[in-house]
Amino acid sequence: MRKKFSTIVLSLIVGLSGCNRAHRPVAPDIRPEECDAISGYLAYRFAGYEKNHEKLIFFNMTESENDDATPFKGTPFKPGPWQQTADFLRQQAPLLQQTTIDSYRKANTQQAFVGRSFHSPVDYKLVDSAERESYNQRGWPNANEVMTWSRVGFSADGTQALFYETNHFGRLKSNSRYIVIEKENGSWTTKKEIRGWDVEE
Repeated sequence: MRKKFSTIVLSLIVGLSGCNRAHRPVAPDIRPEECDAISGYLAYRFAGYEKNHEKLIFFNMTESENDDATPFKGTPFKPGPWQQTADFLRQQAPLLQQTTIDSYRKANTQQAFVGRSFHSPVDYKLVDSAERESYNQRGWPNANEVMTWSRVGFSADGTQALFYETNHFGRLKSNSRYIVIEKENGSWTTKKEIRGWDVEE
Protein backbone atom coordinates (compact mmCIF):
# COMPACT_ATOMS: atom_id res chain seq x y z
CA MET A 1 0.00 0.00 0.00
CA ARG A 2 2.82 2.40 0.92
CA LYS A 3 4.61 1.59 -2.34
CA LYS A 4 1.43 2.19 -4.33
CA PHE A 5 0.87 5.55 -2.57
CA SER A 6 4.47 6.62 -3.31
CA THR A 7 4.03 5.71 -6.96
CA ILE A 8 0.86 7.81 -7.20
CA VAL A 9 2.57 10.82 -5.56
CA LEU A 10 5.56 10.49 -7.88
CA SER A 11 3.27 10.29 -10.91
CA LEU A 12 1.47 13.45 -9.80
CA ILE A 13 4.76 15.32 -9.35
CA VAL A 14 6.02 14.28 -12.78
CA GLY A 15 2.67 15.16 -14.33
CA LEU A 16 2.59 18.60 -12.75
CA SER A 17 6.19 19.23 -13.80
CA GLY A 18 5.27 18.35 -17.35
CA CYS A 19 2.32 20.77 -17.24
CA ASN A 20 4.57 23.55 -15.97
CA ARG A 21 7.03 22.96 -18.77
CA ALA A 22 4.27 22.92 -21.34
CA HIS A 23 2.84 26.27 -20.21
CA ARG A 24 6.10 28.07 -19.48
CA PRO A 25 7.09 30.35 -22.40
CA VAL A 26 10.61 29.57 -23.55
CA ALA A 27 12.46 32.53 -25.03
CA PRO A 28 14.55 31.81 -28.12
CA ASP A 29 18.10 33.00 -28.65
CA ILE A 30 18.49 36.35 -30.35
CA ARG A 31 18.80 35.96 -34.13
CA PRO A 32 22.20 36.30 -35.88
CA GLU A 33 21.04 39.33 -37.89
CA GLU A 34 20.03 41.06 -34.66
CA CYS A 35 23.45 40.35 -33.16
CA ASP A 36 25.07 41.76 -36.29
CA ALA A 37 23.05 44.98 -36.07
CA ILE A 38 23.74 45.57 -32.37
CA SER A 39 27.40 44.63 -32.84
CA GLY A 40 27.59 47.24 -35.60
CA TYR A 41 26.05 49.81 -33.27
CA LEU A 42 28.58 48.94 -30.54
CA ALA A 43 31.47 49.26 -32.99
CA TYR A 44 30.17 52.66 -34.06
CA ARG A 45 29.47 53.91 -30.53
CA PHE A 46 32.62 52.72 -28.81
CA ALA A 47 35.17 53.10 -31.61
CA GLY A 48 38.37 54.51 -30.13
CA TYR A 49 37.42 53.63 -26.54
CA GLU A 50 38.99 50.18 -26.52
CA LYS A 51 41.70 51.07 -24.00
CA ASN A 52 39.99 53.92 -22.15
CA HIS A 53 36.58 52.39 -21.38
CA GLU A 54 35.92 50.02 -18.51
CA LYS A 55 34.18 46.69 -19.06
CA LEU A 56 30.62 46.92 -20.35
CA ILE A 57 27.73 45.11 -18.68
CA PHE A 58 24.95 43.68 -20.88
CA PHE A 59 21.66 42.22 -19.66
CA ASN A 60 21.22 38.64 -20.89
CA MET A 61 17.60 39.08 -22.03
CA THR A 62 16.04 41.50 -24.49
CA GLU A 63 13.55 44.08 -23.20
CA SER A 64 11.33 46.35 -25.26
CA GLU A 65 9.67 49.47 -23.89
CA ASN A 66 6.75 47.29 -22.79
CA ASP A 67 9.06 44.95 -20.83
CA ASP A 68 10.93 47.83 -19.19
CA ALA A 69 9.86 48.24 -15.56
CA THR A 70 11.79 51.45 -14.86
CA PRO A 71 9.60 54.19 -13.29
CA PHE A 72 8.70 56.74 -15.96
CA LYS A 73 9.07 59.91 -13.93
CA GLY A 74 10.50 63.29 -14.78
CA THR A 75 10.25 62.67 -18.52
CA PRO A 76 7.75 63.42 -21.28
CA PHE A 77 7.97 59.86 -22.64
CA LYS A 78 5.61 57.17 -21.41
CA PRO A 79 4.85 53.94 -23.28
CA GLY A 80 1.24 53.73 -24.39
CA PRO A 81 -0.82 52.07 -27.11
CA TRP A 82 1.30 50.87 -30.02
CA GLN A 83 -0.15 53.41 -32.47
CA GLN A 84 0.91 56.20 -30.12
CA THR A 85 4.44 54.78 -29.97
CA ALA A 86 4.60 54.39 -33.77
CA ASP A 87 3.45 57.99 -34.28
CA PHE A 88 6.07 59.17 -31.77
CA LEU A 89 8.82 57.31 -33.65
CA ARG A 90 7.75 58.68 -37.05
CA GLN A 91 7.58 62.19 -35.66
CA GLN A 92 11.03 62.00 -34.11
CA ALA A 93 12.68 60.16 -37.03
CA PRO A 94 10.99 60.80 -40.40
CA LEU A 95 13.67 58.64 -42.04
CA LEU A 96 12.15 55.53 -40.42
CA GLN A 97 10.53 53.22 -42.95
CA GLN A 98 7.13 51.74 -42.15
CA THR A 99 8.46 48.22 -42.70
CA THR A 100 11.15 48.86 -40.06
CA ILE A 101 8.56 49.97 -37.51
CA ASP A 102 6.27 47.02 -38.31
CA SER A 103 9.18 44.59 -38.04
CA TYR A 104 10.20 46.07 -34.68
CA ARG A 105 6.72 45.55 -33.29
CA LYS A 106 6.52 41.97 -34.54
CA ALA A 107 10.00 41.06 -33.28
CA ASN A 108 9.20 42.30 -29.77
CA THR A 109 6.16 40.11 -29.23
CA GLN A 110 8.65 37.70 -27.62
CA GLN A 111 11.80 38.33 -25.64
CA ALA A 112 15.03 36.51 -26.46
CA PHE A 113 18.14 35.38 -24.64
CA VAL A 114 21.38 37.21 -25.37
CA GLY A 115 24.55 35.12 -25.42
CA ARG A 116 28.13 36.13 -26.00
CA SER A 117 27.43 36.65 -29.67
CA PHE A 118 28.05 40.39 -29.82
CA HIS A 119 31.27 41.70 -31.29
CA SER A 120 32.20 44.69 -29.14
CA PRO A 121 35.37 46.82 -29.23
CA VAL A 122 35.15 46.90 -25.42
CA ASP A 123 35.06 43.72 -23.35
CA TYR A 124 31.72 42.93 -21.73
CA LYS A 125 30.01 40.76 -19.15
CA LEU A 126 26.50 39.29 -19.33
CA VAL A 127 24.31 39.48 -16.21
CA ASP A 128 20.90 38.07 -15.27
CA SER A 129 18.04 39.97 -13.62
CA ALA A 130 19.29 39.34 -10.07
CA GLU A 131 22.78 40.60 -10.89
CA ARG A 132 21.38 43.62 -12.69
CA GLU A 133 19.19 44.52 -9.73
CA SER A 134 22.20 44.17 -7.44
CA TYR A 135 24.15 46.55 -9.66
CA ASN A 136 21.28 49.04 -9.77
CA GLN A 137 21.27 49.11 -5.97
CA ARG A 138 24.99 49.03 -5.20
CA GLY A 139 26.86 49.82 -8.39
CA TRP A 140 29.13 47.42 -10.27
CA PRO A 141 32.91 47.46 -9.72
CA ASN A 142 34.88 48.52 -12.79
CA ALA A 143 31.77 49.20 -14.92
CA ASN A 144 29.92 52.37 -15.84
CA GLU A 145 26.46 51.08 -16.79
CA VAL A 146 24.22 48.11 -17.52
CA MET A 147 22.99 48.14 -21.11
CA THR A 148 19.82 46.37 -22.28
CA TRP A 149 18.38 46.08 -25.79
CA SER A 150 15.10 45.05 -27.32
CA ARG A 151 14.69 42.76 -30.29
CA VAL A 152 15.65 44.42 -33.58
CA GLY A 153 13.28 45.37 -36.39
CA PHE A 154 14.53 45.63 -39.98
CA SER A 155 13.37 47.33 -43.14
CA ALA A 156 12.24 45.15 -46.04
CA ASP A 157 15.66 45.38 -47.71
CA GLY A 158 17.56 44.85 -44.44
CA THR A 159 19.50 48.13 -44.62
CA GLN A 160 17.69 49.93 -41.78
CA ALA A 161 17.20 48.72 -38.21
CA LEU A 162 15.41 49.92 -35.10
CA PHE A 163 15.79 48.83 -31.47
CA TYR A 164 15.22 50.13 -27.94
CA GLU A 165 18.07 50.62 -25.47
CA THR A 166 18.16 51.26 -21.73
CA ASN A 167 21.20 52.35 -19.73
CA HIS A 168 21.31 51.99 -15.94
CA PHE A 169 24.07 53.91 -14.17
CA GLY A 170 23.68 52.38 -10.74
CA ARG A 171 20.85 53.46 -8.43
CA LEU A 172 20.77 57.18 -9.20
CA LYS A 173 20.55 57.50 -12.96
CA SER A 174 19.08 55.67 -15.93
CA ASN A 175 17.76 56.48 -19.39
CA SER A 176 16.31 54.96 -22.52
CA ARG A 177 16.28 55.68 -26.22
CA TYR A 178 15.33 54.22 -29.56
CA ILE A 179 18.24 53.70 -31.93
CA VAL A 180 17.91 53.93 -35.71
CA ILE A 181 20.85 52.55 -37.66
CA GLU A 182 21.48 52.05 -41.38
CA LYS A 183 23.93 49.87 -43.25
CA GLU A 184 26.30 51.83 -45.48
CA ASN A 185 29.11 50.17 -47.41
CA GLY A 186 28.68 47.02 -45.33
CA SER A 187 28.83 48.76 -41.92
CA TRP A 188 26.08 49.86 -39.55
CA THR A 189 25.96 53.61 -38.82
CA THR A 190 23.83 55.32 -36.18
CA LYS A 191 21.41 57.71 -37.87
CA LYS A 192 19.13 58.79 -35.04
CA GLU A 193 18.83 58.42 -31.28
CA ILE A 194 15.32 59.12 -30.03
CA ARG A 195 15.16 59.97 -26.36
CA GLY A 196 12.76 57.94 -24.27
CA TRP A 197 12.80 58.53 -20.52
CA ASP A 198 15.53 60.00 -18.32
CA VAL A 199 15.59 59.38 -14.58
CA GLU A 200 18.08 61.04 -12.23
CA GLU A 201 17.69 61.09 -8.45
